[in-house]
Amino acid sequence: MAIVKMKNKVTGITYVYESVSYWDKEKKAPRNKKKLIGKIDPVTGEVVPTHKKGEPTDSNQLSDNDRVRYESEILSLKTEINTMSKEIASLKAANKVIIDELKKLIKEYE
Repeated sequence: MAIVKMKNKVTGITYVYESVSYWDKEKKAPRNKKKLIGKIDPVTGEVVPTHKKGEPTDSNQLSDNDRVRYESEILSLKTEINTMSKEIASLKAANKVIIDELKKLIKEYE
C-alpha cells in the first residue's frame, strides 16, 4: 500500500489516494487499485476528506445539538446583518445631507 498524490491540471486541486498493488492473472502484469482519501487544502496543506457521489456529506451527518446550534447561529447572523443594513442606510442618508450642505457652502464661496 502507498499514498499517492495526483494533481488535476484543470482545477489545480491535488487529490490523495490510497494505492494497493495486485497481480492481474489475465494480463500477467501488476496493477493498482486506488481509493480516494481526500484532497489537499491549499492553505494548510492538510488532507481534507472527501465523499463519493451519492454518499452523505458531513453536513448531513450533524447531530441534533449541532444542527440546533448552527441554526440559532445562522438566525443571529441574519438578525445582525439586518441591523447593520439599517445602520448603513441611515449612514448613507446622513452622508447625503452632509454632501448637500458642502455643495451649498462651495457655491457660496465661489
